[in-house]
Amino acid sequence: MEYVRLADGSQTVATAVVSVILGGIILFAIVAKVAENLSALARAKPSDLGFPLMIASVMFLVLWLLLAVFMTSGTQAAAVAGGIVGVLFLGMLLFG
Repeated sequence: MEYVRLADGSQTVATAVVSVILGGIILFAIVAKVAENLSALARAKPSDLGFPLMIASVMFLVLWLLLAVFMTSGTQAAAVAGGIVGVLFLGMLLFG
């Protein structure tokens, strides 16, 4: 899908709306997956929680840094950061 750009390189309103909708869907899926994992962690023994909590902490920090890049950069870097976040998200859903 090719984004429509204005003469100054900025996105059109329609592209921004699509981005917000897709972001909302991804955010909802992340929240649902986190809730599922938290319910599984609540049933686990405390000795089983060390490694999953470490992985979750690292994933959170990486996603937080990429979000900071996404919010403060131009459109090219934002697209790259968004792609990386998408790949991490899919990995988290498949293997998390």
